[in-house]
Order: sequence, then structure tokens, then C-alpha cells
Amino acid sequence: MAIHRRDFLRGIVAAGGAYAFRGFVPSRAWAAKRFPAGVWGGNVPTWCHDLVRDGGRIPQVAPSRSVDFLILGGGLAGLSAAYKLRDTSMLLLEHLDRVGGHCVRDRWNDIWFAGASAYFVEPEPPLDEFYAELAFPLRQIAEPADSAILGWNSVVDVFGAGLENLPYPDAVRRDFARARKDFAAILESDDCPVMPLAETSEASKQYDSMSFADWMLHEKKYHPAVKAYVDLYCRSAFGAPGSENLSAFAGLNFYVSEFGARYTFPGGNALAAELLRDAIHAAGSGRILSATTAVQVEDRGGKVIVTAIDPHGEPIAIEAGAVLVACPKYVAKHIVKGLPQDQIAAMDGLAYGSYVVANVLCTSPVTDGSYDTWTDVAPFTDVLIADWITREEGNQPSSKHQVLTVYYPTGYEIDSLLDDDAYDRYRDTVVRHLDYLYPGAEAKIEDVKLYRWGHALCHASPGWYTRTSPLAARPFGRVLFAHSDNQGLPAFEAALVEGISAAAQAKALLAP
Repeated sequence: MAIHRRDFLRGIVAAGGAYAFRGFVPSRAWAAKRFPAGVWGGNVPTWCHDLVRDGGRIPQVAPSRSVDFLILGGGLAGLSAAYKLRDTSMLLLEHLDRVGGHCVRDRWNDIWFAGASAYFVEPEPPLDEFYAELAFPLRQIAEPADSAILGWNSVVDVFGAGLENLPYPDAVRRDFARARKDFAAILESDDCPVMPLAETSEASKQYDSMSFADWMLHEKKYHPAVKAYVDLYCRSAFGAPGSENLSAFAGLNFYVSEFGARYTFPGGNALAAELLRDAIHAAGSGRILSATTAVQVEDRGGKVIVTAIDPHGEPIAIEAGAVLVACPKYVAKHIVKGLPQDQIAAMDGLAYGSYVVANVLCTSPVTDGSYDTWTDVAPFTDVLIADWITREEGNQPSSKHQVLTVYYPTGYEIDSLLDDDAYDRYRDTVVRHLDYLYPGAEAKIEDVKLYRWGHALCHASPGWYTRTSPLAARPFGRVLFAHSDNQGLPAFEAALVEGISAAAQAKALLAP
């Protein structure tokens, strides 16, 4: 399947990035309102930091269990691989106490909200059949899907009906119109850049010779305001500080898909992970071990030995005929022993952006303009209305309450997420700026639930996608790699495709 969009997760002053000069880290100024003490959701490093990143001593123990297929990582890629292998001798290890990775959701007053991954695009083969097999209850996002607050001016449907309302001179508006035409044309073109790499055209590979910023400013010569607006998306969808940090191949792959139909579930993409998990459980008990962290993978010829730390902090070892490493490459390169240097270098070519997602629980509606609102006058990039997808005909709110999901990418800044007062600072910054955007909002906010993602979204610079990506994903003996970052794209679809593909490779590897 050709993948060309994001998953997870999103005035002229913005041309340089309205908040670039302030950085992505919130100040220590508090919101006027006091809130209950919060506990972070999202990533928990556990043994990944102590034994893997920091090179701690890994205990050596004899294998206590043997399976044909062992999957490391319970995100969408690992779950889709496990689903395809569910009727075999299979085991999945997940370091968190739940599966789903970035696909997580919660509920408040009958409103489901996403902890990270938000939506996906029109399914194409083979995923259309996969979705049907699992009975995914797809819901198309109703219009208006997008709006923006640019330089304190509200604009609905920036690239469509709202073009004339953009707070820019006519010449800049014409460049927005030209960009819309170009993006839509690329989406429909046979030369739209897609992954896996084998499915893209030779002509599309030219986009990997330049950054997305260079393509917009120098190749297409758009006004910098166009680039600044697209940068909001690059921060939100890729975790990159801006389009300068991103190959045009990846940037276009994602951004042009915003000009097609988009879908989601109540609470974002988490329902897909839940349905996969339930199907795996239905095939037999004990196939998923949560709170179990793989710390070493060693191919010993005929078998692969995986050492892990169990929920009690004790080392265990499992023997497998094939191992599917469905965790990100920044982990894989540490735990898989003996990887060739060229493969490690290819993995090192990927960058990962950090992220905070804030779910703001409101006693009454704060905004009702569109599903997603982008802004260049806040340190975060966009705000989603969580119940937009569950509304009935006429787009009437399903509840007197409201949950706003705020996407707050922090670029490559991670240390601020670990500070003792980080929860309070990020929460209060979100509340303060929502009140700037929507006067009176703070009085309606009952609480804020924060999710922290340390290395959430992968991306790469020019050259990686067409020259280096095959090296990063290359099988290593009986060790296969199954993660969305095989493609260098943090996409819902990429994770599923890579998991399905790795499962097929694993079956072939062990076939008589």
C-alpha cells in the first residue's frame, strides 16, 4: 500500500515562526486558576533508560519459554503483526502496562478523547480489506475539518473558502491558492511520493533531494507565510521544529493527504489498537505480556534469545524462531546485538520529536469552529474538538460539556518534560493561551489531563527516504524490523503495513 499522510498525531509574523524566538518550553508563569495535581499519561521509560540507553549490565539467564514468533512492542505495528500470527506459537512483549503505543484514549462525561494519535485517511489496498476484516467503524471527519487563528484572525477552511479571509495582502493570498492547487495536483499524480519505497515512482524520488522548506521557498517560490503555516503542520505531524528539518519527500507525502478525506474513531485512533488486542486475546490467552521490557536480542543462528525484565523487575529469557522488533529504531539499535555499522548509521539518520498532548475538560463549549484549529499565536500548534466525530446530523454537540485536545510539540526539547514542575507548567501554559485564543475559556476549564511522549514522531532529512531507509529496515538474520519508522513516517497506516509485512516475512522465514 502506498502511504501518503500523517497519523498520529499535529499573519506574516508567523513567517519566521511566531513562537520560534520564544522556544517550545513553557514559561513558569502560572494560570490564574488552580487545578488538581496531575499525573502524566503517555510514555514511561522504565528499563529502557537504565539498561538500554545508559548501558547497564544486562543479566544473563537461561530461556524459560520457547515460541516460534516473538514480537517486541505493542504499538500498532506489533499488534498488527501479532494479529496476523495469532493462530501460531506467538508471544508479544510490551514495556508499558497496556498495548497501543501512541493509540490511547480516555473518557470524561461520555466524551472520548485521544491521548495522542488522532486520525487517518481513505483506506487503500491492502488496508481496506484489513479494516473490513476487523470491522473498523470508520467515521469520516465532517466539514469544516480545519480552521486557523492567524495573527489573532479567525479563518475557517484556510485553503478553501477562507482564502479571501486570510489576514495577508492579495499577493500572499494568491500564493496560498497556488499552493492549494499544487498540493491537490500532487495528491492525484502518479508521482506523489509514497512509501514503502518500492511503490513510489522514479520521478517522485526527486523530492528527497531537498528539504520541504526549500521546496516551498525556492522550488515553488511561495511567500514565506505559506511556509510558516505549513510549518505548524510539520511540528504537529512530524515533531520536527520546522520544514527545514524534513525531506520534501516526507513533507509532501503527508501534507497532500490533508486535501483528501480523513477518518477517525471516537477518541482518535486508539479503537484500532483495542480491536486488534481483542482479536489476539480471542485467539488464545497469554499471548500478550505487558509491563515486560525487552533489553537484549541475540541471534544465535538457529534461534534468537531475547532477554527481558518482567513486571516484578526480574530478568527472563525467551527463545524464538524469529523475532519481530516492533519498537522504534532508537531502541532497536541498542537491544539488537551485532547489528552492522551501516545499519546502525541508517537508524541514526532518523530524528524523533517530543510531544505533549493536553486534554482540556470544559464544563461548557469553548469553541465550535471546526474539527481542528491551527494557530500561530500560541506555543502549541492545534486544538481539536474531541466529540466532533460523534455529533449527529447538523453537527450539534453531543454533550453540554466539551473536551479540547491540544497538540503541543516540543521539537527536540525533552529535558523540560522531565522537570519536577513540568506538569504544572505545561498545563498552565495551555490554559493561559486557550484563554487568549478564546476569551473566557479559563473559567470553563475543570481540569487538564496531560500525556507526555518523549520520542513520539519520526522524520528524516533529505536523502534518507530514497537512499537510506532500506538499510534501516533490513532483516538481520532471524530478526525482522516492524515499525512505522521503517518508512520514516509516523503514520497510522505505515505502522499497520509494516506489521503486516513483517508477519508475512516471519512466516516465510520459518516455513518448512
